[in-house]
Amino acid sequence: MEDNNKKSALGIISLILGIVACIPVLNLFSGVPVGIAAFVTGIIQKKKNPANKPARLGFLLGIIAIVLTIGMYGVVLFMSAPYLTDGTPTQQIEEEARENTSEFLNNIFHNEN
Repeated sequence: MEDNNKKSALGIISLILGIVACIPVLNLFSGVPVGIAAFVTGIIQKKKNPANKPARLGFLLGIIAIVLTIGMYGVVLFMSAPYLTDGTPTQQIEEEARENTSEFLNNIFHNEN
């Protein structure tokens, strides 16, 4: 009986780790390690008892957490890529706007005469 409880406990641990790994607030920092833990414990439990549903859910949630975390890192890097250059985009836009505005005003005033 104790051996059967240990087998079930690993599946429940996998499920809990999968749920924790999918929490968005923690996902960016702990999504991959906790997702990998859920994935591994799910695999171990599935090998011992393929019919264990918590292990299957923990396994799937671990995969989802890993994919979501990698996707979130991609979005963060994509959104911050312009700011990783030498000049910030806002400064470049402001400089171009000043130059274009001064050219525009010069053309208007010079064409009137």
